[in-house]
Amino acid sequence: MRKLAFVLALMMAVAIAPRASAQEAFVLEDIEIAGLLRISEGTVLNYLPLTPGDTVGRDDIQVAVRSLFRAGFFKDIAVRRDGNVLIFVVEERPSIAAFEVIGNKDIETPVLMQILRSEGLAEGRVFDRSVLEGMETEIYRVYHSRGKYSVHINTQVKELPNNLVDVSIGINEGALASIRDINIIGNEVFSDELLLEQMQLEVSGFWSWTDDADKYSREALVGDLEALRSYYLDRGYADFNIIDVLVSLSDDREDVFLTLRVEEGDVYTVESSEFRGDLKTDEEALRSMIILKDGETFSMQLAEAGAIFMTRTFESRGYAFAEVEPVPEVDRENKTVKVVYQIDTGARTFARNIIFKGAPKTNDEVFRREMRQFESAWLSNALIERGKVRLERLPFVESVQSGTEPVVGEGDLVDVTYEIKERSAGNFLVGVGFGGSATGTLLNASVTHANFMGTGERVQVAAVSSSFSKQLVLSHTDPYSTINGVSRTLELIYRSSDSFGRGLEEFNTETYGAAADFSWPISEYEYFGVGLSANVNELTGTDSAGQGGSSLTITNFITDPAHGETRSVPLNPTIDLIGIKYTDVNATASYSYDTRNRSIFATRGRQRILSVTAAGAPGDVDYYRGRISQRDFFPIGAGFTLTTIGTIRFADTYGETSELPPGQRFFAGGFDTIRGFRESYLGPRDETTYDADGNVAHIGTGFPTGGKLSTFAQVELLLPNYGAEDPTTPPENTQFSLFFDTGSLYEEFDDFDVDQFRTSAGVAATFLTPIGALRFSYGYPLRTRDGDRTERIQFTVGQVF
Repeated sequence: MRKLAFVLALMMAVAIAPRASAQEAFVLEDIEIAGLLRISEGTVLNYLPLTPGDTVGRDDIQVAVRSLFRAGFFKDIAVRRDGNVLIFVVEERPSIAAFEVIGNKDIETPVLMQILRSEGLAEGRVFDRSVLEGMETEIYRVYHSRGKYSVHINTQVKELPNNLVDVSIGINEGALASIRDINIIGNEVFSDELLLEQMQLEVSGFWSWTDDADKYSREALVGDLEALRSYYLDRGYADFNIIDVLVSLSDDREDVFLTLRVEEGDVYTVESSEFRGDLKTDEEALRSMIILKDGETFSMQLAEAGAIFMTRTFESRGYAFAEVEPVPEVDRENKTVKVVYQIDTGARTFARNIIFKGAPKTNDEVFRREMRQFESAWLSNALIERGKVRLERLPFVESVQSGTEPVVGEGDLVDVTYEIKERSAGNFLVGVGFGGSATGTLLNASVTHANFMGTGERVQVAAVSSSFSKQLVLSHTDPYSTINGVSRTLELIYRSSDSFGRGLEEFNTETYGAAADFSWPISEYEYFGVGLSANVNELTGTDSAGQGGSSLTITNFITDPAHGETRSVPLNPTIDLIGIKYTDVNATASYSYDTRNRSIFATRGRQRILSVTAAGAPGDVDYYRGRISQRDFFPIGAGFTLTTIGTIRFADTYGETSELPPGQRFFAGGFDTIRGFRESYLGPRDETTYDADGNVAHIGTGFPTGGKLSTFAQVELLLPNYGAEDPTTPPENTQFSLFFDTGSLYEEFDDFDVDQFRTSAGVAATFLTPIGALRFSYGYPLRTRDGDRTERIQFTVGQVF
C-alpha cells in the first residue's frame, strides 16, 4: 500500500513535469510535498532551505534533498518541477509500533533500553535500519567488554499495516569467557608466579567458582595492568613498560588466552626531592613529611604517601581543595629520579553554614554539638569527616553522607552538608506469656527511647512481672548535661524474685536502689567516668541438707553476721528460712577510649574500657570488681572486617566481708563469653560438701555459683553487606559473621589455668528490629570439660552498642 502511494505520487509528478530542462535556474513560486502519511507538511518545510521567491538551480535542489534525508524521516525522496513549483515526492520511514529486548540477564533491561532509546530506538520513533545495525555492534562491544564473547544477537523487524514495524532484539548472552592461560614475556627480575599474585584475574582452577576471578573482562584486565605497573614502580623500576597485550580466543569463543609482553628496565634511586608551586607554608615543614628519602630506591607508593600527608596538612589549614602530586623526573643516564612535588593549594576556603538534611525528628543542636568543623572557620576535610563519624555513632542515626556546596558568587565560601538517615530511636514492647512451672505467667512492658523528644537524651521505663519475679527500672541519660559534653545517667531500680518451690535454686531477693553516673571527655576519643550507687537488699535462702535449697555461696553469705542483719524464720519442721538485710554502697571509676566509626555495626577503630568498682562504708559489705576489655576492628578488604575482643573481669572481698554478695560474681556461657555453651552454666557449680567426720554437710544443687575471675577472647570475621548494591558498605540492619570464642571462668584467682579454656566456633547474625536487636548464633563446642552443658543454637533480644 505504501509502495503504491509512492508510485502514484511519483507518476503524477512526472505527468505534470514541464518539458523545460530542470537544470535551468528559476524563481520558485511554491513547494508541494507528496506522499506524506503521518508527518505534517509543516514539519517537512521546516527542514527545507528553500522558500518561495528564491532563485533555484540544480545545486540548490540537491542541497534541499540532502537536508530532508538528514532529518531521518524518509527512506526515499524524488523531486519534480511543475512550472515554477517544486514537488518533493517522499516515502516515509516506518515508525516503531513496539520494541522489545529479550534474553538479556547480565545487562538489565532498563539499562539496555535507555541506551537504545538515546539512539532513537523506542516505541513511536522513526525506524532506521542503519541505526539498528549500529546498535547491534554497540551491544556486542558492551558484552565483549564484560567477557562474554560468545554472545549472539538476533534482530527481527516485522512490518505492520499503516507503515509501522515491530522490532525485537533477542540476545543469547552465552557464558563468560574463562581464562585458560596467562603468559608474561620479558620479566627477568620477578617470577611469573609473583607477578600473577598481583593480578585479580587468574587461570581457571578448582576453586575458581568461588570468586569468578577466572572470568575475563576488559575492566579487570586494565586494573591488573595498573597493578603490575605499580608493583614495579614501587620497587624502583621507573622505566617499566607494558609493551603489548594480546587477548586471543578459542574457536568457540569461551576460552581466553592472555599474553603480556613487558620491559622491566633498571632500578632507579632518589637523587633529590623538591617542591614547585605556592607552598603556603615553610618548606622545611613540608620536607619533614617526605617519606621517600634521598638515596633510597625509588617507590611511587612512598612518594604518594608523603604527598597525602602534605595534602592533609594543607586541608587542615583551610585549603580544602589542595592537590599535591609527586612527579618523577627520570635521569636515565645516571639511573636516578628527582621527585618533584607539584603543589596547587587553591584558594583558602571557609565554611559558611553547616546544614543537616533528612532528620526531621531531631533538634538541630543535637547534631550541631557533634561537629568539629565550625561555621566561619577554615574548611577542613578531616574535621568534616570526624563530624560524620560522630554523627554515625549516635544510636538513632543509621547513615550519614557529608559534602560541600559552593556558595554562588563567593569563591572562598562553601556550605557543609550532612545528609542524615535516622533509624528508629524508640522501642515499645508489651508481652504476655507462660513459661511453665519455672516462670509461670509472664507480663512485661518496656519503653526505651534513645532520642527522647528529639533531644538526644535516652529514657527507659521497663517493668517485668511474673508469678515469681518483679522488676521496675527507670533511667535517664543526658549525653550533654553540660556544654562541655559531660554525660549524666540517673537510675532507679526495684527487683524482687522468689524461686521457692519451683525446682530452681531456692532463694528470694528484694532490692531497692539508685545510681548516678557521670562521664567527662578528656580528649576527642577518651572519657573518664565516675559513678555512685546505693542499694538496700533483702536476701532469703534455705538452710537444709536435703535436696534443693540454696547454694553454699548464698548460704555462707547469709549466715555471716558481718554482712548485715541476719534472721531465721521457721517454715516447717524440716526447712528453715534464713535471711539477711544489707546495704550496698559503691563507687566506680572508669576510663574509655573509643575510635570506632560507628556505635552499631562498626567496621574500623578500637574500643578500650577500664573500670573499677569498690563497695564499702557506709554500706555493710566490702568488695571490689574490675573489668579490662578491648575490641579492635581491622578492615581486610572486599567488605570483610576482622574484629577481636579480649576481656578480663575480676572481683573479690576485703575487710570483714567473707563472701561476695549474690549478683557480684561473674557467670559465663552465651553471647558475650563463649557461644555454644549454655548461658551462665560454664564454670563452678554448687557441689556437695562433707564435714570432718565424712557426713554430708551440704547437698549440692548443681546450679552455677559464678566465679571471681573470668578471661575471654573472641575473634570474629564480619562478612560483607551482601544485601546492599555495594557489599563493602557498612550494614544498616543486618550483619553476619563467623566466630571463634575461647576462655574460662574461675572460682578463685589462683585457679587460673589455660588448660581449663573452652573453645567454640560457628556463625552468628544480628538483626536490628523495632523491638531491639535480635542476635542468633550456632556455636559448635571444640573443647569442653566434664559436666559442661552445651547449647549450639542461641538467641537474645536486646540492644547492641
